[in-house]
Amino acid sequence: MINHKVFWGDKVVKKLRESIKKEYGFKVHNMKRIPTPKNTSVYRLQTDRGTYILKSIHTSKRRQLFILEAEDYLRNQGISIPEVIPTKRGTPYFLWKQSLYILQRFCHGKPANLRSPKGVKQAGKLLGKMHRVSLGFHSTHRALYVGARDWIQEYEDDLLAIKNWKKRNSSNRTPKIKAILSYIRFFLSSGKTACDLLHRNSFFLKWKGLPAHEHFLCHGDFHPRNFLVDRSATTIIDWEDVRYDFPSKDMFRLVDNIIELDSKWSKAKFSLLLSAYLIENPLTDQQKSLLFLDMAFPHVFERFLRKKIYHRMSLSQVKRFLRREKQKTKDMLERAVSYLFLFDANSCMALSPMI
Repeated sequence: MINHKVFWGDKVVKKLRESIKKEYGFKVHNMKRIPTPKNTSVYRLQTDRGTYILKSIHTSKRRQLFILEAEDYLRNQGISIPEVIPTKRGTPYFLWKQSLYILQRFCHGKPANLRSPKGVKQAGKLLGKMHRVSLGFHSTHRALYVGARDWIQEYEDDLLAIKNWKKRNSSNRTPKIKAILSYIRFFLSSGKTACDLLHRNSFFLKWKGLPAHEHFLCHGDFHPRNFLVDRSATTIIDWEDVRYDFPSKDMFRLVDNIIELDSKWSKAKFSLLLSAYLIENPLTDQQKSLLFLDMAFPHVFERFLRKKIYHRMSLSQVKRFLRREKQKTKDMLERAVSYLFLFDANSCMALSPMI
């Protein structure tokens, strides 16, 4: 069993530094913990051989090995990912207090500027290339990390969660809750439409059954702080959530960041992002339809409710969030249906009163 609870007192840190010296043969001058919201311990190390990042992901050994395999495959395909430093024994990690630790080169660079057209295109091209070259990745643990099998259940669970939130708060008359309730029917309706279309989508059913190596790898947390721009390269970091899945899972995370920065939904900016993406990873019409369909589902809205993000927002911010999510959802659903008509018009006709 991996021990996920480590007390980080001075004595413990000292012993960890001694273990690093033993495993890698260099002396740690300074060791600073980097705050992270994830279930991960991250340290920046100043050593007699340069600067490194020490990381322990509190997960199973099997999961950690899958992450290392994915990183290594993508690195060999030309994606810039921090190098993993082997121990003196040649292993990519060492075990300390029943937790796995890996050491990586420290990566220089700044987050991409998603406010600028140049930054948006840069992010789109990087994501497109990463997805394209990830096809063909084989893992000894592939069956455990295929997201496709969870889509239907995820949609149904999220819709139920939204309905339950509505039921719990239906009599709440505070301004922010009233604002959310005024939009909730729209998100439930669009979510149900997306779910019904997914059930009927012949391409989705085919894609879901493909072997893992024919699925794309998704980073799982693709936002500007996780891809760092330097003069020589743009490096993608923090692969803790990597899995086999569909490009929409990374795309809507990126789009969510763009919307937050701009405080609005912009069709023009999304088209710029998508065009840059498709240069590197041309998608078929069927793939585009599934991309838009997944992005039309109210994933972000469900998280907004579940995490109670509205508590940290003013009333005007809540209203602005709701407006832009509605605009994005309508746009994505229209795009999905326009492509569906090209190869699955019957499904669209059956749902036309709902769209």
